[in-house]
Amino acid sequence: DSPSIPAPSNSTTSLFGYRVDPDQVVFVFEPGRFAVQVASNATVHVAGSFNQWLGASEGRIHILAPAWQMQRVADNRYELHKKLADFQQRPQWEFKFVVNQTQWVEVPSSALNRSAGEPVNLTLTIPERPGTGVSPSH
Repeated sequence: DSPSIPAPSNSTTSLFGYRVDPDQVVFVFEPGRFAVQVASNATVHVAGSFNQWLGASEGRIHILAPAWQMQRVADNRYELHKKLADFQQRPQWEFKFVVNQTQWVEVPSSALNRSAGEPVNLTLTIPERPGTGVSPSH
């Protein structure tokens, strides 16, 4: 009898591209999960509605902002840590990963956080935190 592999218990396994920590948003790009090959010396940026898609036009990003370049933390993993406060103007944002300025990584069909419409993007949902951002206190 072969040991059964337990199913992941947390529901975030089908969210692609990010996680939300108590005070930060961590963008996570694992090329294998997105079925793409990425050279070890490639640059990966996060482009989205929160940074004007890094000035994208004609299929490439034009603003190579170091603040939005991901760090390679393992062979198959890139991360970018941003302050949660920077995203609290809206409950939801759209984004994509861009490899070497021109390769827009397609959103997997299994991603729960696919946007509707074309082009399909990933959606970043900012959780509501009780007692914050409800109304300004004077």
